[in-house]
Amino acid sequence: MTKFRRKLKKELELKRLAKSTAAVSGLAGAASAATGVAAALAAPTGLTALSVALGISSAPLVVTAAPIVAGVAVAAGTAAGVVRFCHWYKERSEEEEEDPCAGSEK
Repeated sequence: MTKFRRKLKKELELKRLAKSTAAVSGLAGAASAATGVAAALAAPTGLTALSVALGISSAPLVVTAAPIVAGVAVAAGTAAGVVRFCHWYKERSEEEEEDPCAGSEK
């Protein structure tokens, strides 16, 4: 009975981890989109853009931070994809152990 409990607990943890990483990935993607819009609106234009390009003044913080936020969103999405793939692969291998003929045609 303890082996069954450990197996069930491990599966539930992986399933919960897959769901939570997907939620974090979605939140990071939404934050990245909002930061991108804010950066596009705050980007310097005209003579201000020229002074930023020459290094006389600095770009607004949101313009500087937008690529970093986008990188975090990509990393979160990649982590969520890897965790979901591991969960799918483990489920698939467990189903094949239970019924080895399930995937083959008869």
